[in-house]
Amino acid sequence: MTMTQTVHSADGTPIAYEQSGAGPALILTLGALTARKAADGLVSLLDQVFTVYSYDRRGRGDSGDAAAYSVEREVDDLHALLAAAGGTAYLYGHSSGGILALRAAASTSGFSKVAVYEPPFCTEFQPGFPEHIADLLTEGRRDDAVADWMRNTGAPFEEGWKHAFFWPEMVALANSLPYDLAVTGDGSLPVDDFQRVTANVLALYGGDSEAWAAESARAVARAIPGARSEVVPGQNHPVAHDVIAPIIIHFFK
Repeated sequence: MTMTQTVHSADGTPIAYEQSGAGPALILTLGALTARKAADGLVSLLDQVFTVYSYDRRGRGDSGDAAAYSVEREVDDLHALLAAAGGTAYLYGHSSGGILALRAAASTSGFSKVAVYEPPFCTEFQPGFPEHIADLLTEGRRDDAVADWMRNTGAPFEEGWKHAFFWPEMVALANSLPYDLAVTGDGSLPVDDFQRVTANVLALYGGDSEAWAAESARAVARAIPGARSEVVPGQNHPVAHDVIAPIIIHFFK
């Protein structure tokens, strides 16, 4: 059984994480409406080969938060985890976590290899959508914020899900949706920053995903020196753990 540990980010925010397995360090960073427990199935496949660090992004789960948010602070959180892992690690990011992973790789050479799955570049929200989500949260309409997020980002959604067992867990993370919107921004790649990435980068996308996913992965591969993109056949945005794990293992070994 793994125990929850805590590392403090540069601004003092406590970041909760779990460490399991043995081998080279591998940090996992996830996307919207997910806390670290969502990766348990993936961790159980990866910790046979790596020492896996799964964590709650700030504002989620057991991690703390700050009065003001910035993407740079989330990158600082990854720096803190990197230090806890000994200063060198592999890094895997899913969705908006993939954007954070690439930004972290642009800011330090401590990540020697980085794999990302469908970082949401090359996407575009409806005008005023971030403000709409913020207004719903201010009004305490967390259910509506989650539902509208899913409707407007192409995520699968059915009204009946509001009565499903997993819905309260998602609603509990609704406050972090503006953070993911900030991470995604206008969907453009920070090309100049990415030119500084020295890590070996693999950008993955699902063969059954929407067109933006392939466009994003290919754009990442073009922007980062030596990076490449690769399709994962039969998968879409919520990629299956047993499908992605062997790809990750092969890339990082």
